[in-house]
Amino acid sequence: MVLFGKDATDYDLVVGGVANDKVFNTVELFFDGWIDKAEVIKRLRYEKPNVQICFRTERALSLLHFEGSENCMTANPILLQKKI
Repeated sequence: MVLFGKDATDYDLVVGGVANDKVFNTVELFFDGWIDKAEVIKRLRYEKPNVQICFRTERALSLLHFEGSENCMTANPILLQKKI
């Protein structure tokens, strides 16, 4: 629940989908009357899911533990061939 721009919930962790620009554009086209409901469903049905995790408290963060890391430049030789 959001009250006057402030979140009034006490969740430690929130997991949910992320709406990208394509989703926002599709919804805007619908509200502006350029596409109908069937077209909206068609466009959004095939959208690749994208999930975000929000750690909202120290308690939630305390559940994480470091297992290790790797250097992406040595782990993926293809990256070494590309100029950044």
